[in-house]
Amino acid sequence: MYNTLIRGLAESETPSDSLHTLVKMRRQSIVLPHNISFAFTLKAVANFRSLRAGLQLHGQALCHGLDNHIFVGTTLISMYAECGNVHSARQVFEEMSDPNVVTWNAVVTASFRCGDMEGAEHMFKRMTIRNLTSWNVMLAGYTKAGKLESARQAFSEMPLKDDVSWSTMIVGFAHNGLFDEAFGFFRQL
Repeated sequence: MYNTLIRGLAESETPSDSLHTLVKMRRQSIVLPHNISFAFTLKAVANFRSLRAGLQLHGQALCHGLDNHIFVGTTLISMYAECGNVHSARQVFEEMSDPNVVTWNAVVTASFRCGDMEGAEHMFKRMTIRNLTSWNVMLAGYTKAGKLESARQAFSEMPLKDDVSWSTMIVGFAHNGLFDEAFGFFRQL
């Protein structure tokens, strides 16, 4: 029941209530919080961008032995990125024993979100496995940063493209004022 409440509050107008619910859960219940509890509360903390609360939750996750859990670790990476701390996001990633492609995508996204283009490119090059989302993350990061030639290069290297890939290129080029090129991608689609 608590996890459902925590999750709902994380997406509400008052995501900080999710944190209060986790605290209440710990005080009133014999059930200890687990990976789901921490992941949803970390998402709430990211939504209200409280680095202090995020650090405290990270510490609690460490105390409960959940810091290396893939779901908690990936959410920690995203939370640190939302709070503007790419160094901590990367540190969490580097301490994970077996990151999956979702975790890799999260750390690349974190780098872009914090304005670290070189870091995003470095992490992307290090990826042992890439999926379509990995490539789309790169396209979105490049187009948002106005690095359209880098986006074009990544797009040309993609083994597969989907509607998200094409839309990212069309919208990205249009938002950067290159309407002829955006229309060119539309025609190719």
